[in-house]
Amino acid sequence: MDTSVENPKETYEEIIVTQLQSHIFKYKKKINLNMETFSIPHSPNANTAKLYKSKILLQFKIQTRQLRDSHQDDHYCSAIFKYKGQFAIKFRDCCKLLCIDDKAKIDFGEPGMAVSSGVRGKKSIVPSNVSLSALDHDLQTKGSVTPSVSLDVSIPESIDDTFYRGKVSVIYKDSIFMPSSSWRHATEICQMLQASGEVPPLVILFSDGGPDHRITYHAVKLSLIVMFKKLDLDMLVAGRTAPGNSWVNPAERIMSLLNIAAQNVAFTRSEMNSEMEQIIKSANSMSEIRTKRVALKAVPFDCPTPSDLADVKAFEHLVKEMVDGTLQHGQYQENISLPAESLHVPDKKMSCRPSRSGITFPWVPDPMMQVDKNHYEPFEKVLGTDTNESYKPSAQNTKTSVVAEQMQVKLLSSLDK
Repeated sequence: MDTSVENPKETYEEIIVTQLQSHIFKYKKKINLNMETFSIPHSPNANTAKLYKSKILLQFKIQTRQLRDSHQDDHYCSAIFKYKGQFAIKFRDCCKLLCIDDKAKIDFGEPGMAVSSGVRGKKSIVPSNVSLSALDHDLQTKGSVTPSVSLDVSIPESIDDTFYRGKVSVIYKDSIFMPSSSWRHATEICQMLQASGEVPPLVILFSDGGPDHRITYHAVKLSLIVMFKKLDLDMLVAGRTAPGNSWVNPAERIMSLLNIAAQNVAFTRSEMNSEMEQIIKSANSMSEIRTKRVALKAVPFDCPTPSDLADVKAFEHLVKEMVDGTLQHGQYQENISLPAESLHVPDKKMSCRPSRSGITFPWVPDPMMQVDKNHYEPFEKVLGTDTNESYKPSAQNTKTSVVAEQMQVKLLSSLDK
């Protein structure tokens, strides 16, 4: 007899508890591997279905589209937008702040084949003997319309107030015959500013950085230079959001209002003569009546006429007269005689001509990091000082090509010694 066991009853209970815990663990693991098998009875009409009484934490949810992409420069670009807002507030009496963006394309169908806009909303009132129907927006179409949105911000008196106020202008353009480009946008902005009356000496542009707004492209830089000289501005400031952060742009919020104009609407193009039908298979047929009924803070939307192709070409031809006569149209990246640095970072000590307004505008400063490395310096502290992009996160990343070039220079210098 084993005398080491003082109380056999407790030992047996511990063994049974251990075995039960092992079985329960295996059971839970099996449930996690095949939850559907253990939560739903195979036959709902069987008596064993009464034993399925477990509760699963499930509920119906609507998919939201508020997931935002992050970028290493999102904090830096947010600081730039705040600086621009404070800069506009400082000179609000002689400043124009424009937020621009393009909405997603809206398809239109062939004659007699109206295509739905894909935006669903409230029910529409129609005669009882009329069928309200249209082709699905997923149908392959031959033409589309691109709405270009421009928000002329009503500049507030404080940075804590909202910038989501002002006059909204929407230009509907045929995506095939009136494609978006930096020259077309610059032409239309010039026409809108000139049509509004007196052009202010200071204009600030803010966009989401698409291909036709990306200020690192030579074509965009040249179009801005021509706009600056054509409007006789004292200062032109252009900025963009970080990649994937277009929600920062106030013009992006206008898109939800434009969806109201497109609710329960189907679009089609008008029929042309037989000769043109054989040549051209798409045209603009957007009606502007529905857009004009939409308003931002009781200010109705405006629908200017899109610029003609001749006006856009004439504006682009000004680049030879105002910038460089040796430039070839459409080949600015390869044939531009000005270095990219001179267009991107201008000489802050250089004055091109006397100020039209008599005001000496300081340069919009670059965000500079505070000592704690968590926040950028206030606008008032860096205004009027020499700043740079040294605290831009993407500028601090050294590319492989730069490292290889530096290593080659060190190697050649060592061989020369």
